[in-house]
Amino acid sequence: MEPIVIGYIIAIILLICLSAFFSMSETAFTSVSEIKLKKMANEGDKKAERAITIIENYDRFLTTVLIGNNLVNIAATSIATTMFAILLGAETGALTSTVVMTLCLLTFSEITPKSLAKKYPEKICISICTVVHWLIIIFTPLSWFFTKIANLIGSNDGPSITENELEVMIDEIQSEGVLEKSESELIKNAIRLDDIHVSEVYVHRVDIVAIDIDEDIEQLGKLFVSSGFSRVPVYDDTIDNIIGVVYSKTYFTNKALGVKFSIHDILMPVKYIPETVTVADALS
Repeated sequence: MEPIVIGYIIAIILLICLSAFFSMSETAFTSVSEIKLKKMANEGDKKAERAITIIENYDRFLTTVLIGNNLVNIAATSIATTMFAILLGAETGALTSTVVMTLCLLTFSEITPKSLAKKYPEKICISICTVVHWLIIIFTPLSWFFTKIANLIGSNDGPSITENELEVMIDEIQSEGVLEKSESELIKNAIRLDDIHVSEVYVHRVDIVAIDIDEDIEQLGKLFVSSGFSRVPVYDDTIDNIIGVVYSKTYFTNKALGVKFSIHDILMPVKYIPETVTVADALS
């Protein structure tokens, strides 16, 4: 075997290793739990801090990885084509190079490194963050150039994260033990307030705890105690005619001060909200 062919083989192997590194980096920093990294950083891990910095500048990182991966893949394929052309001739060499390099790049530069990165994202991010940091610096001119081109072509005016993605993140945080299930459900319900209408959450009239405007004030106190509610609707003659609301705080404050009062005296106006309004709009 000619020395030049041996040199080509060594160069191809090195370039495939670099391609594997870039692919592994992309998957690791995409899959890693930022919460775990922040916990490690809070415990004094400097590499975790650097990894977080890379994630916070994800666009620069991704541009660097894509540029690096494409450069080494093109270089590896070009060298392989030249090598096989020397060994097998131009036509056969080109076909052989395409088949061999496709298999090599898929196996050793895509599937294997990405599978490892998906399985051990934190460990890999910590171990490669310093190298990635310097690669980002080295590729800064190219990254800037391609970013400007991308901005000229068009920008993404949509949200950086969708509601569904946010709910998936909350589920992941819960699975890591940071949130209890009840806390997770509370947050997700808050996110969905724009999609929930008042008619879905209001108390039906047959279940309303209310009091007549002319009822004795002592009965109001008993109602607060028995129901446990902090406010009670007030109606005139029929529950379909709600005229206001009374607050337990006002009632018990007046009682403590020894003030003589009636339900009329502490009645507060109510706000009428259509059933079709969303909960988010109603709260605002």
